[in-house]
Amino acid sequence: MDIFKVGIVGGGAMGGGIAALIAKHGVPVIVKEATPELAEKARQGIYGRFEKWYQRNKIDEHRFEQLKSYVEVTINSADLADVDLLIEAIVEKLEPKLAVFREFDVILRPEVVMASNTSTLPISKLAAATNRPDRVIGTHFFNPPTTMQLVEVVPGEKTSAETLVAIEDFLVSTCEKQLIRAKDQPGFLVNCLLLPYLNEGVLGIETSRVSIENIDRQAREFGWPMGPFTLLDAVGIDVAYFAGQVIAEAYPERIVMPAVYKKLLDLSRIGEKTGAGFRVMHGEWPDIENLLEEWYPNRGVTLATEEIFERMMAGFLNEAVGALEHRVASKEHIELGCQLGIGCPKNGPLHIVDEMGAAKLLATLEKWAVKEPRFAPYQLLRDMAAKNERFFTDW
Repeated sequence: MDIFKVGIVGGGAMGGGIAALIAKHGVPVIVKEATPELAEKARQGIYGRFEKWYQRNKIDEHRFEQLKSYVEVTINSADLADVDLLIEAIVEKLEPKLAVFREFDVILRPEVVMASNTSTLPISKLAAATNRPDRVIGTHFFNPPTTMQLVEVVPGEKTSAETLVAIEDFLVSTCEKQLIRAKDQPGFLVNCLLLPYLNEGVLGIETSRVSIENIDRQAREFGWPMGPFTLLDAVGIDVAYFAGQVIAEAYPERIVMPAVYKKLLDLSRIGEKTGAGFRVMHGEWPDIENLLEEWYPNRGVTLATEEIFERMMAGFLNEAVGALEHRVASKEHIELGCQLGIGCPKNGPLHIVDEMGAAKLLATLEKWAVKEPRFAPYQLLRDMAAKNERFFTDW
C-alpha cells in the first residue's frame, strides 16, 4: 500500500503534531477541523512548529515554506476523499470517535486504512462502526509526536496482516518511528502501566500531608526524567482523568481513581495547557496545598513520601508483570514502550523487577494488598519468586 497523502481528523496538540511530523517527512497532509476557528487555530499551531524549527536554525527559509506547502487545513470532510491513510486524533471519547469512523467510512475509498490515535479505547469497537474492519488499526503516537520516538501499534480483532505490515512500514520507513505492538484492550500497554504509578502518587496526597515536590524528587532520584506531578501537568490532568476512566471501568479491581483529578478538572486547572496544575502555576490561581487542605482537612501522616513512592513503583511493576502474563505485549516491547514512551529508567520495568528480585516485589505487594486488593500480585510474579527466576538473563 502506497501512502502519498494523509488525512488527519482533529488538529489539536496531537493531530497537529502528527501533521507536522508527516509533513516533515515529505508527505502532504490535510487536517480536518470542526469549525473555521478551530481550523485556523490548527493551521497556526502546525505552522508555529515549523516556525520554531526555523528560528532554531534546524531548517532554512526555503524548507520552512516547503513544509507549510505540504499542509492543508479544512472544515469539509469531503476534502479528505483522496487521502491514502486517515488518522483520527480527536477527543478521547468513544462516541465522537465512532461518529468519525462512520462518516469517513463512506467518504474514503474502500482500500484506505483508517487509523486511530486513541490511547485507551479498543480498536475493535471503532472498527465495528465501519464496513472495513480489516483496514482499521490503532496508531498511538506519544506527545509530542515530532520528538517522541514511540508509536504503539494496536491491531483490532479483524485487522488484516496486510494492513498491519503497511502501517508499520509507513511508520518506520517514512516517519522514522520505533514501534511496539500491543493487544487490543482498554489502555493498551503503556497507559495501563503508567496509570497506577500516577494514581498512587495522587492518592498519596489525598490521604497524607506530604510534599508534592518531595514525591517528584524521589522519582527523579530513582531515575525517572520527571516526577509524577510534573508529568501530569505536562500530559494534562484532563487526559489522565479521561484515560483513567476508561481503564478503571475495564479493570475496577486493579484501578482506583483519585478524586483530585475531577476536582482540578472542574476548576479548569489541568496543567500546562491552562497555566496551573499540580506544580505549574502562572497567574492568579489558588495554591495547590491550600486546595488540598480545603478538600481533605483530615489528612494525617498516613504514608511517608518513601511509602507513597514504593506503592507507585509496586503498582507499576506489578502491571508490567501482568501485561506479560496476559500477553498484552512481548517482554521486549514492554521494556521498549516504557523506556521510549514514559522514560522508565533502568532499562524498563521488568529489568527493575530482575534487579530487586521477584520475591522482594512480591513481599511488597502482599504487604499493601492486605487492606487494598488492587495490589494483589499476578500469578506470574508468584511463580517467578517461587523459582527465583528472572525475566532477562543478560546480566
